[in-house]
Amino acid sequence: MDYFFDKLYIIQSLRPGDLKTGEALYDNLCYKDEVSELFDIEIQIIKNKEGLLKYFEILEYEIATEGIMPLLQLEMHGDETGIQLSSLEIICWSEIIEYFERFNIPSRNNLIVSLALCNGGHILSALKHHITKRAPFAALIYTFEEVTNIEIYEGFPKFYNSLLEGEDVSVALKQLNILIEDETKQFSWISCAFLLKESFKYYLAEYSSSKTRNEVLNKSLDNFREYNSGIDFNVNFVRKVFKEKIKPENQGDFFEIVKTQYLMLDLDPSNRKRFPIKFDEVLKT
Repeated sequence: MDYFFDKLYIIQSLRPGDLKTGEALYDNLCYKDEVSELFDIEIQIIKNKEGLLKYFEILEYEIATEGIMPLLQLEMHGDETGIQLSSLEIICWSEIIEYFERFNIPSRNNLIVSLALCNGGHILSALKHHITKRAPFAALIYTFEEVTNIEIYEGFPKFYNSLLEGEDVSVALKQLNILIEDETKQFSWISCAFLLKESFKYYLAEYSSSKTRNEVLNKSLDNFREYNSGIDFNVNFVRKVFKEKIKPENQGDFFEIVKTQYLMLDLDPSNRKRFPIKFDEVLKT
């Protein structure tokens, strides 16, 4: 799969006394000639939730109006419920996901998110019910466990420098995890295609009754209206099509509808080659 970014946004919100890992990463990268040739880089120091959400609004506008392919590097604390800011405010994963989606749509599924924090993998639990929407990112870097400031401080500059040297993501991840001996604590990379596959498996297992399928149907229609608000279409006709496709015997067809919307194949047909997932892969254990 092909991934590309042309601007790295480092967002730091750490406690007083913490090692300032975001600033260290910025200082490591910003003066390298190869960085200026390949991508822009900026850092934003955030104090509280109000400041973060205001900055998110700026990001959304910038990505949409300037055609930026973004990589977000979040340098803060995290737990099973969400991210923690310098102010000790918690922003839950579900709220963060909504903003990621708003960044990812104008980038046509090119957003990369790097969670340089503990327990970032718990964001995946909040994505089980996301299949009726757009993907919140093309790829995610995360760990499910607690890591130390030093492991982040040393690892992420090695990760980005490895990418600058032309290495692929698998090699760069080895550099990122070089100080983390326990493999269960190491950072991982997941694509939106793999996430779609796992989420659709969850849907097939949990939404087997007509009642629960109708819940998904209604959510699908609501999101279809949202994503196509500028297009005149027959709502009753679309509902009829969705209702037919969501039947158990037509789940493969429903998967194709979900895939087109989730992976943004309608916004950028080249995503079909980037994320060549098929319904048969979902059915495999």
